[in-house]
Amino acid sequence: MHIRKERYLLILFAGIVLAMALHIDMVLSVLEWIFNLIIPLGVGLLLAFILNAPISGLYRFITKHFFKPKDEKQEKILNWCCLLLVLAFIVFLIVLAVIMFIPALVDSAQSIGPLLSEKLPAFLDFLSQYGIDVSLAEKVISGIDFKELSANAGEILSSTIRVASVTISGLFNFVFGLVIGIYMLLSRHTLLRQVRMLMRAWLNDRVILKIDYVLNLIQTTYTKFLFGQCVEACILGFLIFITFAILQLPYAGLIGFLTALFAFVPYVGAFASCMIGAFLTLLADPGKVLICIIAYLVVQFVENQFIYPNVVGSSVGLAPLWTLVAALLGGNLFGLPGIIFFIPLTAVIFTIIRDATHRRLSLRKQ
Repeated sequence: MHIRKERYLLILFAGIVLAMALHIDMVLSVLEWIFNLIIPLGVGLLLAFILNAPISGLYRFITKHFFKPKDEKQEKILNWCCLLLVLAFIVFLIVLAVIMFIPALVDSAQSIGPLLSEKLPAFLDFLSQYGIDVSLAEKVISGIDFKELSANAGEILSSTIRVASVTISGLFNFVFGLVIGIYMLLSRHTLLRQVRMLMRAWLNDRVILKIDYVLNLIQTTYTKFLFGQCVEACILGFLIFITFAILQLPYAGLIGFLTALFAFVPYVGAFASCMIGAFLTLLADPGKVLICIIAYLVVQFVENQFIYPNVVGSSVGLAPLWTLVAALLGGNLFGLPGIIFFIPLTAVIFTIIRDATHRRLSLRKQ
């Protein structure tokens, strides 16, 4: 009887697979509909995960030094206060960035266009003198009107912002995701208690300990990475901006902004931003290229030796090889978010494998 039941289940499974294969378009449409349906939930989970670190840190700081809630009502009020303070700080940073950096970035973009149209042909001629084939680059450049592009840089930026602002589906997903994330953050203590109750009811203590270990490791690693990289990126970008401004190097604001952006990718980001800064300096003032590279390397050395260890500590604890592999893999799969999140994810997997390996080796020695 048991064998017959297994056969019936196997036949049913094969029938379902065959039906799905014959109606693959319908299956893909259903999967796409389900995916679009759960996008707000995914956005909410991601926002709640990212914002949970600063909100929890602020909550612990307030309860430790100033005020400790005595009941559930006070706990909810404190959660609301922490959430509003973090959101207000984020809005303040966005407004500050718009006021300080966006006009400078637009001016830099407008000036780079004529500079490229003037300097690039001479640079390509210089390369061709050494036998380097630049025919493809010349064809591409000949089809671009840099002056028109730079003159309309502000209009292009404004049009892009307008198009992005009227994208109904994206705005809908973000707003609902934000609402879901806010409710998750406000009820995070209740959700945590409910999850622990379910775990105690359905799982044994050994499995619960393993789940707690993995979740704590994920939270610690991501918190350290996001906090450390954000602070380190801001400091490094500011130092590059100040140094380039003092040395009167071109595009100090733009290069400082790019440095802060690329700082989220250790090692690779520093090299990329340095090369971009050197290239822009080469176009604007070739005589200052060496000064640009030396200044960048000196600031990077000071930051790595004295600032980074104190701000980030040991960061995520990955070797440069694994950091590079994680950044390349995440970037190819998911773009910039993949670069940001795959590095700590790789660190979590590496730590789990390392600890499990050490435990097995210690048991063998016994």
